Amino acid sequence: LFQSITNISNIQVALGVLTGLALLCFVGRIVIRLKYQRQLCLDDAFLILAAATLVAATGILYHICYFLYLHSAALLDPEVLPYVVADFNQLLNLQKKTYPYLALIWTTTYAVKACFLAFMRPLVWHISRGVNWYYWFTITFSLVSWAFAVAEPFIICPYFGLDASECRCSLS
Repeated sequence: LFQSITNISNIQVALGVLTGLALLCFVGRIVIRLKYQRQLCLDDAFLILAAATLVAATGILYHICYFLYLHSAALLDPEVLPYVVADFNQLLNLQKKTYPYLALIWTTTYAVKACFLAFMRPLVWHISRGVNWYYWFTITFSLVSWAFAVAEPFIICPYFGLDASECRCSLS
């Protein structure tokens, strides 16, 4: 169990460093955009959404990281079950925290994709009708994919707490 706690701190440090690096790049881009173009565009709005959802998702992951490790340990090694009993209620409610995390992290991913698509629009709109059709197909497909990615955990297991035992899936 001590080795898992050490790994948790390593994961949290790596998560913090990578999130900080992403936010530093985001702030740098916004500063450059405001300094040279003196305005923000649609692609910047998607990037702002991505940064906000990344911060929220990182906060949730920091909050549930220990319980994710505990859940994995209980699944992989039945000998740790006596240690898990103290946090049993937290583990039962883990889905209530994991599902919003998944929705936020998928929203982050697709907001960055939308940022690229918004940035590319002025570059491709005049090339040909086929490229325009492909561009709008990509937007539609991305929107449908995002909606499915956010809804998928609820589709797989719409129950929470003790009722989630009806589902035959794992959070890990």
